[in-house]
Amino acid sequence: MSHDHLPAHLRDFIGKDLGAKPAAIAVEEGAIRHWCEVFQDGNPLFLDEGYAKRHGMPGLVLPPCMMETFMRSFSWPPQPDHETITEHLHEVMGLPLGVVVETSSEFYKPVHQGDRLTSKEVVTDISEEKTTRLGTGRFWDLEVSFFNQRQELVGKTTMVRFNYRLAEGK
Repeated sequence: MSHDHLPAHLRDFIGKDLGAKPAAIAVEEGAIRHWCEVFQDGNPLFLDEGYAKRHGMPGLVLPPCMMETFMRSFSWPPQPDHETITEHLHEVMGLPLGVVVETSSEFYKPVHQGDRLTSKEVVTDISEEKTTRLGTGRFWDLEVSFFNQRQELVGKTTMVRFNYRLAEGK
């Protein structure tokens, strides 16, 4: 796919490995329990360590859709040198607002209590400018791969985002 429609400073993002980002904390029971409470998910692999061990797991299993929550930075204490690719692209594109318009996830291996996750982000596409009901902006695709502490690929999330600026008068 040609990206000739993009300014060079945006074209440089396509396919670039943006480096590994380690999670701030290990996967832990309290977060798993809160997730299960919010979603009313009673899966015993997530909530009962004895059950999980009797079924061949080393401990509690992380609900698969929860992987990305461990990759979020804490807002306190402030980390001035930490900027996500999303924040950086907002700035570089000059498009301050953004929404996720599509997401898909693949899960390859269970993640367990005590695992330490790392993510790797790659921008796979950026569209030409388009105008929607929200405003004028660009769609862009982001692939996030998740690895455990053994460097095993445990999951992948692909997102389509739309960054935009409001139309005049809105």
